[in-house]
Amino acid sequence: KPRSIYSEVALTKAAYLMYKEKNYQEALPVYQQMQELAENPANKLTAKIGAMRCAFNTNQFEVALTECNKVLASEKLTPQQTSEAKYMKAKSLYETQRFDDALTEFKAISKSSKNITGAEALYYVAKIYYTKQDYKEAEKTINSLISFSYSNDDWNTKGMLVIADCYIAKGEL
Repeated sequence: KPRSIYSEVALTKAAYLMYKEKNYQEALPVYQQMQELAENPANKLTAKIGAMRCAFNTNQFEVALTECNKVLASEKLTPQQTSEAKYMKAKSLYETQRFDDALTEFKAISKSSKNITGAEALYYVAKIYYTKQDYKEAEKTINSLISFSYSNDDWNTKGMLVIADCYIAKGEL
């Protein structure tokens, strides 16, 4: 419909309902349209965050990167919103095989996160080093992961598999 005084409210509610029902593919264009039409700064930010989440959850990593950058360029983000956007940006960079950029992002996350996300970031740092055939750095990173206060058995186990892969690649059976 043409823009009216109800457009912003209608888009906000429609996007929310679609997102709540996990219809991310349908919600994404609604959030993107909402970014264009919204006049309320809170609704603009909600649209950016919603579009970022929808793109990420539908594995549209190029779109997710664009939306992450929009969110990170926004004013008045909470620390949680900033952390979420940086995490999604790092994962999207990794999934699009931009390993150098992803490495930078994951290193920053591993240093700043005092939760399980920091452990996951260390795991991805090690995976990137393994992909680059820098086995020594991969092993060193996994050792940091294992001693990381917020790590758990899942990330430690995945890390041990990366170390095993490093040994195999080096011929140290």
